[in-house]
Amino acid sequence: MNKEELMKLKGLNERSADYIIYRRNTWNYEAEWQKLMKSHIRFIPWHDECYPKRLLHTGHHPFALFVLGKLPEEEKPAVAVIGARECSEYGRLCANYFGKELSLAGVNVLSGMAIGIDGIAQQAALEAGGSSYGVLGCGPDVCYPMANRKLYAMLCNKGGVISEYGPHVPAASWHFPIRNRILAGLSDIVLVVEAKAKSGTLITVDMALDEGRDIMIIPGRITDAMSVGCIRLWQSGALVATNVEDVLDVLRAKGFSLSKDGHSSRNVLEQEKKLPLESTEELVYSGFDLYEKSATEVMEQTKLPYQEFVKALTKLELNGMLRETGRGYYVRDSGG
Repeated sequence: MNKEELMKLKGLNERSADYIIYRRNTWNYEAEWQKLMKSHIRFIPWHDECYPKRLLHTGHHPFALFVLGKLPEEEKPAVAVIGARECSEYGRLCANYFGKELSLAGVNVLSGMAIGIDGIAQQAALEAGGSSYGVLGCGPDVCYPMANRKLYAMLCNKGGVISEYGPHVPAASWHFPIRNRILAGLSDIVLVVEAKAKSGTLITVDMALDEGRDIMIIPGRITDAMSVGCIRLWQSGALVATNVEDVLDVLRAKGFSLSKDGHSSRNVLEQEKKLPLESTEELVYSGFDLYEKSATEVMEQTKLPYQEFVKALTKLELNGMLRETGRGYYVRDSGG
């Protein structure tokens, strides 16, 4: 297109048209392609046969994808497991459970590689020997957040990282709401583990609903701030998942063939650590749960002498059974 034709396009002024023509004449496509090849980044435009079919059939798919590693297998069902960054121990346990059990059932586990629910679910899926894929809000060769560099390396080696942003593009706050449409488009189900009333997670949910995807939620306590978003989604018609079989049943209804493999019948709470405990330790441990609780409150409930209680509490913490979340407050440590 010449300058006059470019200026007829909506949103383009003379300066924009001049810039496009300048870049067209100065950009070395061959050199850039060679850079991608050397960095093992695949460039997949929408008309390529490798472009994900689920995403292609959405209303707002990106022109092209940059991929490190693999793309999700088309014939396998895909579930996006998403939720709060600052999740509770209950959320950690659920993310670990669903990430692991879904992958063992042959499901592609997708998420955004964020701290919290996203990363926990993806790491659990990969450690179980399954497949997981991260949709990034930066270039595929950029690890963000850096705290998840171990997960990033695992995704590149055992799954894949996907982005519409090219190499070296840094993460930006406005990239993430946009990338959520890709995460939603690649999924058959979006599973929300924990979400506040106002949460970025709900942006993904809205985009998934626009594309006709099923939304499922993990129920939580009505008094817990991290469960408010899930409860509101439930009230709006989202399906409830209390174990992995609930998710697999919805996938089967979509036509996917998924057989029970012995893993899928396990309960969420079976993921908790089990160690032989003395009676005093068992009594103290039973007083705590997956939401933080005051040690003083538990000591009053158990009616144990102070020194005996502290001794049991310390041993439970050293064994990784309990974790201190704040001064004098503890939760059961799920290890997720």
